[in-house]
Amino acid sequence: GRQQQPKKDAQYALEIFEEGRGAIADGILLDMVSGPSMMAEAKSKSDPSMNRGSSTQMALGEADFNLRSDLIFVHNPNVPKSIRPYGTTYYRDEKERIERLSAVIKREAMQCCSKKLKNREGGEDEKDAKLTEMAQLAWCWMCTNDHYAGVISDIVLSLPLEAVRFLALTQNPRSEPVPDIPIKDCSTPRCSLIIKSRLCFLGRYVLDRDSAPLHKSESCVILR
Repeated sequence: GRQQQPKKDAQYALEIFEEGRGAIADGILLDMVSGPSMMAEAKSKSDPSMNRGSSTQMALGEADFNLRSDLIFVHNPNVPKSIRPYGTTYYRDEKERIERLSAVIKREAMQCCSKKLKNREGGEDEKDAKLTEMAQLAWCWMCTNDHYAGVISDIVLSLPLEAVRFLALTQNPRSEPVPDIPIKDCSTPRCSLIIKSRLCFLGRYVLDRDSAPLHKSESCVILR
């Protein structure tokens, strides 16, 4: 009889997608990232002006590829990158990926605060200001893993208090025992302390938000 071939291990969506990264690095862009004209530019070597355009298009293609990859990643951040007898590597340990996600979280937090202010002034619902799914999942995942406490600290220290407060109230769709608990209430102890310390005056005192301060600075608050 015919010898049965060993079954190939199942692949994760992120692993399959990342197989196309080498094609971008080699100048052969995937159809899902680029069009025929961009591929023609990437292959052209004779015209310097075309090469400059190709470099720009390549950078755009890589940025688009990274965005798609990160969107897949946040849905299952514990996917292994490679499994070897001597150890397993993970996509979650890629420094550049974490930096990209941190930048997205910071940018969207600021944008949402601006939108909330505009909605408030226009008499509209402030709840319309929300993080995108990718930023929300990335932020909540980082906050529930003490390994990324340093990343959380960098994020909250680089943002104004209103943006940090907005992030702290972001609902975690994967919280337990029930979903959509504010991340400040379901973070790991270390990450929770980092967030709450940033929101406290001088890192120690919780002020009554119902009382408008008569004066406020980085080192002084005068209440009624």
